[in-house]
Amino acid sequence: ITESRTDSGLSVVVDRVPGAPVVAVYLWIGVGAADEGPEEQGAAHFVEHMLFKGTERFNVGDVASVVEGLGGDMNAYTSHDQTVYHATVLAEHWTQALEVLADMAQNSRFLDEEIERERGVILEEIRGDAEDPDRTLSDAISAKMYRDHPYGRPVIGSRKSVSSMAGNRIRAFWKRWYVPGNMTLS
Repeated sequence: ITESRTDSGLSVVVDRVPGAPVVAVYLWIGVGAADEGPEEQGAAHFVEHMLFKGTERFNVGDVASVVEGLGGDMNAYTSHDQTVYHATVLAEHWTQALEVLADMAQNSRFLDEEIERERGVILEEIRGDAEDPDRTLSDAISAKMYRDHPYGRPVIGSRKSVSSMAGNRIRAFWKRWYVPGNMTLS
């Protein structure tokens, strides 16, 4: 395993496996729900969704399609402490997967109509979570255990916070946290 840091501050961790038929590329962002201010609850998760909604290079819907077109798979998740984007592709396509992830992190467009469309998707997720007994219990336990700590809030945000979060706040959150010094590429 090799570790290095670029001049821009990006951490790079590589674990080479000679002869492996596939490569997994991860982009870890050092931001999650615990980093959100009271008026930003759900912003980290919202940004995660928005990075799949087009960049200067890729149209809406094309980001994941490019990786899938290479025979790969792409996804992301947000926790209280980090947001992670990952792609698994055939070994010969690792540079294309890396290019897609880099473009998403740096050049996402955050179009107003896509923000509104994704707001509806996230609100539907919140509704689904409210109907899931396991999720409801987990959220109730976290709220009780962590009381005033950010771990006591759902990563996804609340219906109220997601409904009222302005597009410019979502964009500002992305610009503040999605900087090379707060990212690890592996």
